[in-house]
Amino acid sequence: MVQSVNMSNEKPILPPFTRWQWAGKKEREKWHPLLQQIKETVPLLERLSVAEGVRRAAVLRFPYNALPPMTKWAQSANVVFVPRHMTPFDITGVFVRIEDYAEVATIDEQELRRWTGCPDCCSSTYDVRKERGLLDFIPEQEMERSSWLTNNFLHAVGVHLVPHYVCHAQCSKSEKLAKELYDVGLKYGFETPLKALREMLNWPVKWTRRFGIAEITTPALRIITNTDWTPNLQEIQRPGSLIRNGIIQLNNVV
Repeated sequence: MVQSVNMSNEKPILPPFTRWQWAGKKEREKWHPLLQQIKETVPLLERLSVAEGVRRAAVLRFPYNALPPMTKWAQSANVVFVPRHMTPFDITGVFVRIEDYAEVATIDEQELRRWTGCPDCCSSTYDVRKERGLLDFIPEQEMERSSWLTNNFLHAVGVHLVPHYVCHAQCSKSEKLAKELYDVGLKYGFETPLKALREMLNWPVKWTRRFGIAEITTPALRIITNTDWTPNLQEIQRPGSLIRNGIIQLNNVV
């Protein structure tokens, strides 16, 4: 497990960025279309989970040109979109059921996290790391026994089930929420992107960081993104599932 780092304001912080590259042409041809499906499906699952009563709220950010279709969808699903934060480029807001519309405007940040299904253990971990000025949650997690359901390694490219950063990879409450979101997706017929999502979250992963840059390496995809500044190279490896003859053997079931 990576030792915690005492950060200070004197340490440089890179602006947010994410870049990724496929391992080769075959990997790109197979996985790029599936990645796009996953990136479209995951936010939809979050909204549908509210409509289905799995949780009381979903917090999402999207560009302004997506607001009309989002509003139209909300009306058809009997939920309401409540804006909370706007920038010149996008808008962040909360999807809630109609009966929760009045109350959501009165709750604080911690209660809103509870509405989204974020357990108090994960919420407290987030607050502690935020107070310390830390960005990355992965070093706090023990990966040897981690479930693919709570895997956050590929979060930077939109591949995840749990919408929040988990306090540790064996968080049972987060795993329960992930299962519920997965089941919502199956109910609405998203078998193909969910199968791809499950396979990607079962990939073995090598995660390293140094000087504020994290590198996430999988059998098919390499990701570079910003992280907390550290003077020395740090590394975590998640075993994932076995790969036999180029085919990932899933060793976890929902």
